[in-house]
Formats: sequence, C-alpha cells, structure tokens
Amino acid sequence: MDDDLIGVIWIIVSLTFSIGPILFSWLYGNYYQKEKVNQLVMRESAFLTQHGRDNIHSISNLIPPKPIANCGLVMANISVGTSWWQTMIGGLHAIFGGNITMFDRVLNYGRREALQRLREQALQQGWDNVINVRLETARIVSSNNGQKGSAYEILAYGTGIKHQ
Repeated sequence: MDDDLIGVIWIIVSLTFSIGPILFSWLYGNYYQKEKVNQLVMRESAFLTQHGRDNIHSISNLIPPKPIANCGLVMANISVGTSWWQTMIGGLHAIFGGNITMFDRVLNYGRREALQRLREQALQQGWDNVINVRLETARIVSSNNGQKGSAYEILAYGTGIKHQ
C-alpha cells in the first residue's frame, strides 16, 4: 500500500475512535432524552385527565380541609445521569463559570419524573393526597477501573393522607 493511503486510513480510524463515541453520545443522548421527556409529559397529562386533579398539595391547598382518617410516608426516587457529551460540555462550562444548562435539563427531568412517580405511588398505596412534599438531591459518584462517572438521585417524599 502507498504510505499516503496508509496515513489517510490511520487518520480516519483515529478520528472515528476518538470523536465517534462523543458524536454518538450527542446524537443519541439528545434523541433519548427528548423521548423520555415526551413520555413523561404524556404520563403527567394522562394522570391529570384520568383523576381530574393533582394529588400533591401543600396544606393550604386543601380547601376545604377534610378530616383525616389515616396517614403515612410516601416516597419515590429516580437516578439520572448525563451523557458523555453533556459531561464534557458541562466540564467546559464549569471552567469558565456560569449556568450549566446541560445539567439543568437532566435535573429538571429528574425532578418532574420523581414527582410523577410520587403521584403514582400515592395512588397505588390508596392515599387521597400527598402533603408537605420535599425533594432531596444527591450526587452519586462511582469509580470503575479508574473511570469516573456520576449520576444524581432525586428523592421525592411526603405525607400520604386518606380522608374520612
């Protein structure tokens, strides 16, 4: 083979293996996340359509207040992570400072998903409403053979109440 041809092939292979995974992460990650958000929007609207109301409230929203027959803890959580692309862009943003919108989208999805799971969990357990809802966020850092990855756990919890 000609040395120039071998050089061109080497450059193509090098670029494919170095940039390819990041490009794939950007393309597929954006597609996948949009699909997950669309599914969540459909579940949220189906829940509201089916039940006619949101069952997550603060105490001041329960008007008129009704006597409570029973109560208990309701919890739901989700672990979400960023794609390679989002991690790379977020790292660049962290160097220069400012709002890291890549992470905002992931955390927004996680919060909405955790709240929707809380709604569904409360319904499964037979609670009429959930009051005093709180959200907790924790970063999960794992290490595997020197490779570091991170995800975020979002826990939604509140007091499930059953009216008389």
